[in-house]
Amino acid sequence: MIRINNYSIDSEFALKIALLSDIHFSSREQLYKFANIVSSLKESNPDYICIPGDTIDYLDLMNDKDLLNALTVFFVDLTSICPVVVSIGNHDLMTLDKTINADKKMAALLAFLKKIKGLYILNNESIEFDKINFIGITQDSSIPANDIDEVARDTMDKLQPFTSLISDNKLNCLLLHNPTVFESKTIPEDMFGIDLVLSGHMHNGCIPIGLDKVLKTHRGLIYPSKKLFPKLARGFVHFKNFDLVISKGVTTFSKTSKFFQKLNFLFPQNIEILDIGEHREEVKNRVRR
Repeated sequence: MIRINNYSIDSEFALKIALLSDIHFSSREQLYKFANIVSSLKESNPDYICIPGDTIDYLDLMNDKDLLNALTVFFVDLTSICPVVVSIGNHDLMTLDKTINADKKMAALLAFLKKIKGLYILNNESIEFDKINFIGITQDSSIPANDIDEVARDTMDKLQPFTSLISDNKLNCLLLHNPTVFESKTIPEDMFGIDLVLSGHMHNGCIPIGLDKVLKTHRGLIYPSKKLFPKLARGFVHFKNFDLVISKGVTTFSKTSKFFQKLNFLFPQNIEILDIGEHREEVKNRVRR
């Protein structure tokens, strides 16, 4: 079941972005998700599709030519709708077989996928369009997830070299998989001029669909690192100088979650549609921090 979550964001630049994260593709049984996503996005007709990480569950899967082909077809289908901008998440860098060189495997996968016209995979890279700049930062998955200040410092160190690309004449958008960095006081208040951050990783705080409609906060029940009650787990958060949208996620429990994967029927597959522009009505459930 695909659930569309709509947000309106104030800006002088009018455009529509479809946000989806944490697909965690891992098997042929999940191919129905690709079909559902493509169908829903064609109907939404966005200007850009953004995927801030964890497209795959782990790199070992890309040894399977059928799965690699399915992923390629999915991206080709998406690029037939509009440009697709992707950043890297922690699972995109993960291997279960420790004899696999993850860096080499990821480099080979990126080189292969970057041949797809209209697909822009940003691994600490940027791309400019008429109305918008996209920057994609890959966070260091070797840093303990609960050390939020250190993850934040590493993230900001990687973002700082891109500040020369920030423009007042465009919307400046950052794709960043893990949003817990914004719980850290080390984050600069102006975010180097970034206007909009698109994230995932939090899986809606693992809140089941019934409670999801009742709880209007952006808090969750549990972090991916197993800590309880994350402050920033889902939805729209307005900071002083920038906005953050955290995708609720396409897949709640990945294959590496083992038993919990069986509980995915309790959770919808989420796509966020961001209507951006000064003429658009401001979202009613905006939360100020």
